[in-house]
Amino acid sequence: MKLLLSLSFLFISFNIFGQEVKIDTIRIELSDKLTSGFEENNYYPLIKTGNKKIDSLINYDLKNKLTREEMPNISIDSTLNEWASYGLVFLDFQINYNKNRILSLRIDAEGCGAYCTNWTEFYNYSTDTGKALKLSDIVDLTYLKDDILKKKNKQYQLNREELKKQLDEDEGLDLSTYQFILERYNECDKSFEINQFALYEDHLEIIEGCNLPHAFKPSTPIIDIQYDLSDIKEHLKIKN
Repeated sequence: MKLLLSLSFLFISFNIFGQEVKIDTIRIELSDKLTSGFEENNYYPLIKTGNKKIDSLINYDLKNKLTREEMPNISIDSTLNEWASYGLVFLDFQINYNKNRILSLRIDAEGCGAYCTNWTEFYNYSTDTGKALKLSDIVDLTYLKDDILKKKNKQYQLNREELKKQLDEDEGLDLSTYQFILERYNECDKSFEINQFALYEDHLEIIEGCNLPHAFKPSTPIIDIQYDLSDIKEHLKIKN
């Protein structure tokens, strides 16, 4: 499956929440060999802060994380060209937060091989230093961590109860499948780490990814923890 990558530098200015971020957008064009029905235009962001060193730090870190560090020292366009050839059929992004020298963005992608899989990743950067941000850089976790874990435990339990309900009500779930999925839930629950989060103008969202084999994707647990910034403003490390 061959994808053609053409660089179209579309100068887009995101004037969000009073601060401008310019982004050179790389457009990925799919070849005619792909199955019809996929998006024709796919976009990847190149962050422009006005400081070349910071731009390089952010853009290479973002590229390497998105492509799982497969080609860490290769240029961004060459990396994406190679990555796309593996079966990438969709790529897009959105800016969630652009304020107080913090950039929070979301990237959505879909790849196809034996079957198609879509996924979403969240990334957060300081536009002062170019470094990726942890949740502890945004909020005081000595206050919030216990509550996050409490909410996480509750949501996993609700997912377990829903799974058991499907088994009890004979909704196409047999005992061995139930036990397999339940074991995966428990593994994800125990290994939970606060990795992915998204910052928005009015709230903070913590996202847990618990991957299941393709055949069991419909049973993927939903773990999504949100806080209104107004409710945790005393514990925020950023001005808002």
